Amino acid sequence: MYKNRKIEGVAYMKNNFIKNKATGKAIRYGLSNTVILWAMTFPCIISIIMFNYVPLFGWSYAFFNYKPGKSLLQSEFVGLKYFIEILMIPSFCR
Repeated sequence: MYKNRKIEGVAYMKNNFIKNKATGKAIRYGLSNTVILWAMTFPCIISIIMFNYVPLFGWSYAFFNYKPGKSLLQSEFVGLKYFIEILMIPSFCR
């Protein structure tokens, strides 16, 4: 990836290491930078999933005849029945 790139004072080595010409020490590059960035991004991704996508599962209750105390799988599936009932009420469109 960095084979042909020349930076003054730095000589590139194999296996993701850079050798500093001034000190002669090898410095690792590549993976450590991305790990830090992913560690900073991970809490944001988790909060977006938790607050934006998890609540969408609550919408499934609108399609069931849910009774408290029963699980959603034990409830009767009614589909769009209640939505159609609301739309058929004459005063709904006013």
